[in-house]
Amino acid sequence: MRPPDLPVTRIKNIHFKNPFVILAQATSLTNPNGRVTPEVLMYYKSLARSEAAVVIAGPATVTPPNSRKYSLLRVDQPKYLDGLRALSKIIHSNGSIPGIQVVHPGAYEANEIQAGVSTFKGDIDDFAVNKLLTAYRNAGSRSLEVGFRYVELCATGHLLLHRMVEEDREDLLAEVFSQTLKSIGDEGILGFRVNPAVANAEKYARLFLEAGGDLVCMDGGAELAGNHDGKLMITLKQPHPGEQLRNLIGSVQLYGMDVAFKGKHDQVLHYFRG
Repeated sequence: MRPPDLPVTRIKNIHFKNPFVILAQATSLTNPNGRVTPEVLMYYKSLARSEAAVVIAGPATVTPPNSRKYSLLRVDQPKYLDGLRALSKIIHSNGSIPGIQVVHPGAYEANEIQAGVSTFKGDIDDFAVNKLLTAYRNAGSRSLEVGFRYVELCATGHLLLHRMVEEDREDLLAEVFSQTLKSIGDEGILGFRVNPAVANAEKYARLFLEAGGDLVCMDGGAELAGNHDGKLMITLKQPHPGEQLRNLIGSVQLYGMDVAFKGKHDQVLHYFRG
């Protein structure tokens, strides 16, 4: 379904039926060992039926967890790919483009991430550079292999990439961008989610686009749009009247909506019902 007056959105060779995206959020439905469960599949099925153009699953970790008390999705080993393939298929078959958000949690455990964290835990230099780059390269290629068409690098939530932005690790982040872009190629879309409140956010958004990235994702409004040549997804934090929403059209590519866990996505449906 396409709400009235919305332009056709296309990135690379992927067409979007509307510019609305359901953003990734941690849930407690994933098996503690990181595997996709039937409950996960049914939850994302319900989100895809909201008629958003894209549904982003995740977060999915690119590295083995720190404990068995883990309930993030996993893309760090081939044995998890069957579950992820089923997940991408159920999103696609119910009308949305399947996306996945990939993260490196640093020293955090999943239960800590779900509770919310306020600082980075650990030291960037504790993570071997060659393993880090391999992890992101594998995450990109595996995501495309199982059917996801959109992959999002997450540099928010005080996790590893967030800390790299804060510490201005330009060379290392440039390599993460380069390796992941190579693994995605022309078959998928690569996004980079960054917190606009961080001092270096604008620098790394620009660096990502210059490296060949497809989409910068930020919380905020249309005031951010002019800085990214239209290659921007903004997060709409509250329902917008139809006229106000139409005024935003044309300034950004996509609009992301946070969805409260337990399947409450009336706010998302508000945008489609007008």
